[in-house]
Amino acid sequence: NAYESVFQPMASSEELECFDKYAHFFVGKPRKMKRIFNSYMVNRYIANKRNPGMPSDSVFYKKLLKFTILLEQWPYRMAWMLLVVENLQQEIEIIESDKGIVFSLIGESLMSLIERMLIMQDLTIAQY
Repeated sequence: NAYESVFQPMASSEELECFDKYAHFFVGKPRKMKRIFNSYMVNRYIANKRNPGMPSDSVFYKKLLKFTILLEQWPYRMAWMLLVVENLQQEIEIIESDKGIVFSLIGESLMSLIERMLIMQDLTIAQY
């Protein structure tokens, strides 16, 4: 088909399924939905350039879509949450450097950061 050879879809069928799955989180006007879609496409393009060959159905792209939706729908809340994570990472690095421990926090989840902070202060999540 000549049409298919000239025009290719921007998103794979797996990505469209994910968009459909998370569409109920889209709050607002059609322009906002278009912005989320376009932001995801730019993010995906950058990710493909940094790590070529990643399949479009990988877990990374599903997480990237969720993260893009969160950033676009609730930018101030996400900025605050990222600031909290950064502060936790810095605080743990300071505490561990005082104890002579060297540990990389890159890629550590928020829950594991909170758990480590509580352990350092002899507390547990169950106490909260």
